[in-house]
Amino acid sequence: MRRSLLIAAFACFTLSGATLAQQVDVGVASTVSNRVLGSVGARTLKTGDRVFQNENIETGADSRSQLLFRDETVLNVGPDSRVTLDRFVYDPARGGSGAAVSVGRGALRFISGNMPSQSYEIRTPAGSIGVRGTIVDIIVYENGEVVLQLIEGALVFIDLGGRSISLTRPGQVYTLTPGQEGTLGNTLRPKDRRRLAGLNTAITLDELFPRPLELPRRPVTSDSRSQGRATTPAPTPNPITGPTSPTVPGPSP
Repeated sequence: MRRSLLIAAFACFTLSGATLAQQVDVGVASTVSNRVLGSVGARTLKTGDRVFQNENIETGADSRSQLLFRDETVLNVGPDSRVTLDRFVYDPARGGSGAAVSVGRGALRFISGNMPSQSYEIRTPAGSIGVRGTIVDIIVYENGEVVLQLIEGALVFIDLGGRSISLTRPGQVYTLTPGQEGTLGNTLRPKDRRRLAGLNTAITLDELFPRPLELPRRPVTSDSRSQGRATTPAPTPNPITGPTSPTVPGPSP
């Protein structure tokens, strides 16, 4: 009996490892707090674990995670959320880059990375978001209601009926329930602010993999972005993006 259990456990471990090896590695869980699940290999994520294309990421109550992708796009995922990493291709040499993420429920802060702005798509139950070099907060409630708050840059939201609306000024808020007309304003509701609490910080590759002291370091936060851009230093190697990727993220023009 004991031998059978050991064989079964080894088989499960081997299958899990093979499953991970066959997936397209798109980034890393740069921070994990409490219980965060990844669907590839049916695993509980730890800080530093890789994340993969087509993977579902789910956070439990009082849990959160930051996902950092190869082009230095950042997703801050709040408690009780579900995000699917639908597609991620980063090939600056050939110009074939593109990323698509679906938000099924919960709260998310999206910070665009080094791809061209038209390369990104964020999908929600009420429509899709096209970014223009953007930081945006997104909430998807259980009834399918979607709330967007533009932090920086610009975005276009296209609802399921094909209607579009642009957010171009930081602080703008757009709220839409499927089947109803959306509303544009400048104020979050109290329940929206509660869902977004704690999503306003992010770390960079520099903080994961320290650089020489002579090179500047700038964390990605809404405050630091609003105070202007630092000059991008010469590319340096890092374990995620390879030897040709820049190490200071910023939204595309």
